Parts: sequence; structure tokens; C-alpha cells
Amino acid sequence: METTLNQLIDLLDQATALYRSLLIALRRERDALTNASVRKLDEARQEKQNLACRLESLEEERSRLLARLGEALGCTHPELNLTRLVQLVEGPHAARLQTCRSNLSDLVPAVRQANQHNQLLFRHALELVRGSYHMLNHLVTASPVYYRTGDMQRCEPTGRFLMGEI
Repeated sequence: METTLNQLIDLLDQATALYRSLLIALRRERDALTNASVRKLDEARQEKQNLACRLESLEEERSRLLARLGEALGCTHPELNLTRLVQLVEGPHAARLQTCRSNLSDLVPAVRQANQHNQLLFRHALELVRGSYHMLNHLVTASPVYYRTGDMQRCEPTGRFLMGEI
């Protein structure tokens, strides 16, 4: 069980480092959004994707380790979280697990908040693009031609300021 606890603590330390990196990547993404840098935005997206994949693999390993610890401690896996694990183990492992729990408890909400902030920035940027598209679309209108019969024929769109083609 001690080996499994050490593996879990190492894994949680890795997850903490990855969440810190993810928070930095989210800040880079925010800066790229506010500076309208497509290249930096793409770099931040790739970095976030890589970090998310690494976190996912750590989560799978964490689940396996918790299942093993649950068997050793007589707990079912769903009810075995870090808080419960700190209560069940003693000594230096409990203190290290508590430190990991505290670090993750601080980082995860910060990552969530940064992600929500970036989501709002993305939505705002999208609304600006839609508004610009709508404005440009209304500058280009079809010029109706009336005939003696009263029929109206639509011609190629012509612009008030712009041509229909770019």
C-alpha cells in the first residue's frame, strides 16, 4: 500500500504541475485574444490540448491507483477521494496528500475561472465578427429592376461602398 500511496502522491504532484501549466496557457490564450494574434492563439490552443491529454492520462492512472487503495483500505472507489484518503492514512503520507489536495483545490477553480473568462472573450469576439459581417452584408444589396409589366427582376448584388466580390 505504501508504494501505491507514493505513486499516487507523485501522480498528484504531476497533475498539480500540469494544472499550473494549463493556467499559464489560459493566460497566454487570453493575451492572444485581446491582441488578436491568430498565431499565438493557435499555439495556446495546441498547448492546452496537449496538457488536457496529459491530464486525462493522469486521471486514468489516478483512478486505477485509487481503486487499488480502496481495496487495501476497505473503501469503495467512488467514496474514496483525497479528503477521505487523508483521514484513512497516517503519518507523512497524510500530510503530503493534504498538501496535494490543498494545491489542487486552489488550482482547479482558478483554471475554471480563467477558462470561463476566455470563453466570454471568445463569445465577444464572435459577436464582433457577426456584427461586422452583418454590416458588410447589408452594404451589398440587390438592385431590383422594375419592368413595364410591374415585374421585378433581381440583378447581381451591387454595393453601396463595396463590390459584391473581394
